[in-house]
Amino acid sequence: MDETHFWNFCCFLVGLARPLLLLRDHMTLLLDEHFVLTARAKGIPENTVLSKHVARNALLPFLSDASINLALIMSGGILIEYIFSWPGIGTVLFSALKLLYYPTISAAIFLLTLILLFSMILVDIIYAYLDPRVSL
Repeated sequence: MDETHFWNFCCFLVGLARPLLLLRDHMTLLLDEHFVLTARAKGIPENTVLSKHVARNALLPFLSDASINLALIMSGGILIEYIFSWPGIGTVLFSALKLLYYPTISAAIFLLTLILLFSMILVDIIYAYLDPRVSL
């Protein structure tokens, strides 16, 4: 793994820490809920209770936060691209900002907005799969 991929991976891990802590917190909160107690009382194995009951409900806020956090990861990546002079949308955006070249600035912001939009649409589709109360 070369240095560029290593730093990109590190940026990804830093951006992933918050949603994973959120997932852990929600899973610990859901372990005391009535539907988990009912599933355990029915004799369902603990792995099934955790995977089918607790994890499915804990994934909902995790997915919402992760889709919004994607924009923060992208903006941090833009700054790192500029600092280390890596080719990418961040370098192009900062160069356009220095020259006040509005078409390129608009295109870069439009692309970042599309990435965020598609991630939120994908999360809505996954919501419909995970939560039976939500339908498309």
